[in-house]
Amino acid sequence: MEKINFIKTFIPQGQYRQKYEYGNMVVYHINAEYNKEMNAYECYECTLPKATFDETKVRSAFAQFSAKMDALKLEEAKAEKIAEITAYDKSSAVNSFLLNDKQRWLDVNLRRSLSYSTNILKEDGEKTVDIWFDTECETMDIDNALYMLKELEVYAKQTNNVTHQHKAEVMALTSIEEVEAYDITKDYPEKLVFSNEKLSEAVSNLK
Repeated sequence: MEKINFIKTFIPQGQYRQKYEYGNMVVYHINAEYNKEMNAYECYECTLPKATFDETKVRSAFAQFSAKMDALKLEEAKAEKIAEITAYDKSSAVNSFLLNDKQRWLDVNLRRSLSYSTNILKEDGEKTVDIWFDTECETMDIDNALYMLKELEVYAKQTNNVTHQHKAEVMALTSIEEVEAYDITKDYPEKLVFSNEKLSEAVSNLK
């Protein structure tokens, strides 16, 4: 069977015909839906030689074409949802915590750098450490700072797990409706809330 190409088109209501002949060709329209706003039919069109035209074969070819189009649309919807998940994961909705009533964040590289340097300072006998958040500095008890950094690392690992789980779940969905309805905000752990007093209490409980 020759390859049949389908083209999406709009035909004014008064001009729509499912099938007509043009010279030695047959023009055939399929999957027509009336668009009230445009006063036209939205459909797919194919043109075939009259000698080889077979409506049953055309419908079979269109079914295969539709299946491929639906699969592409589903993949596009998944890609869009994955992008939403990634953006949400990088936003302050996930990447933030409270320290003394101020919203803060330390990215993975800064957390690990601070953990390393703070442990060295503690070994050298320092009792406090300065932690900078852009242009603002928090001078913290060194044990409190280490505890906070540890808790942040655990939180970051948990949120990373949730983000990857969301992506895996979206990729396993089988309909556009399911993908569009997927809640990208679910299951994330509660944000961490720190204060000097609470940190000191937590550190004291470890001793």
